[in-house]
Amino acid sequence: GYPKGLIPILTVATPKTFKDQLTEPLTILTFLGTLLAGSGSIFYLWYTKGRDLWFRRKDLFDNPPAGGAKEETMPLGAHETVVVEYSPPENLRPAELGTLIDQKADTRDVTATIIDLAVRGYLTVTEEPKKWAFGKTDYILSELDKDKEGLLHYEFYLLVQLFKDGKIVKVSSLKKTFYEELAVVKNKLYADVVDKKLFTKNPDTARSIYLGVGISAAIAGFVPIIVGISNILAFVSAFGLALVINGLVLIAFSGHMPRRSAYGHELYRKVRGYELFISTAEKYR
Repeated sequence: GYPKGLIPILTVATPKTFKDQLTEPLTILTFLGTLLAGSGSIFYLWYTKGRDLWFRRKDLFDNPPAGGAKEETMPLGAHETVVVEYSPPENLRPAELGTLIDQKADTRDVTATIIDLAVRGYLTVTEEPKKWAFGKTDYILSELDKDKEGLLHYEFYLLVQLFKDGKIVKVSSLKKTFYEELAVVKNKLYADVVDKKLFTKNPDTARSIYLGVGISAAIAGFVPIIVGISNILAFVSAFGLALVINGLVLIAFSGHMPRRSAYGHELYRKVRGYELFISTAEKYR
C-alpha cells in the first residue's frame, strides 16, 4: 500500500572486469602509443647509428683529399652493383674478410686462419684417416720453423696457443680445451678490424649493448603486466606488453647495429665482388 517512490532503491555500479577494460580507448591507446614510440626509437637508432657510412663520391676512396674524405650515412634503400674482384681487397686475411661480410668473428673465421697460416708456410695440416668404422677423421697440425714477425696480433696469438704444448697437435685434442683461447682470438680479430678502421667501433660490443638493452626491456615489461592483472588495470598491462614486444624487436635489430666505416663499406662491396668470383669461376678449383 505504500506509494511508489517512498523507499529509494539504491543501485551499485558493477566494476568492469579486466576483460572489459581490454577494449577501452585508454588501453588501446596506451598499447599502440608505447609500441609505436618504442619501434620508432629503435628504427631511429638503426637509421642514425647502425647503417654503414659511405663515400658519396666513389673516387674519394682511391684519392682521398688531404683533410680526409667526408663520410656520410648510406641512403635508405641504396642499391650498389657488385663488380667482380679477382683478388682479396687490400690483401685482407680470410678472417678479416669473413668478419667484414657478416660483422661477426666466427669460429670458421679462425679455422680459415689456420688454413691460411698453413698456405703461408707456418704449419702443415695432415689428415689422419679414421681408425675404425664409426670413428672420425682427425687432422694433425705441425708447426714449422718460420719467422713470425709479419703475423697480425690475432694470427700470432693463435699460432702460439695452438703449439703451446709442443710442435705437433691433433685437432681432436683442441675441441674441449681450446675454447678460452678461441674467444681471445676472436676478440683480437675484432680489435684488428677496428684498428684498420673497417668498423666505427667493435661490432661485438655494439651488438651486445643493444642485445642487453633489448633483453632488459623484455624482462622489465613483465612487471607492469603482472601489476596490471593483479589490480585489474588493463592499460598498465598493455604498457608492459608493448614494452616486451619492443624489447624483442630490439633483440632482433641488435644484429644489424654494428656499423662499417665508409672505408669498410667500400671494402665490403669489393669483398662481395671477390666472393662472387670465387663462387663462380674458382669454386671447384
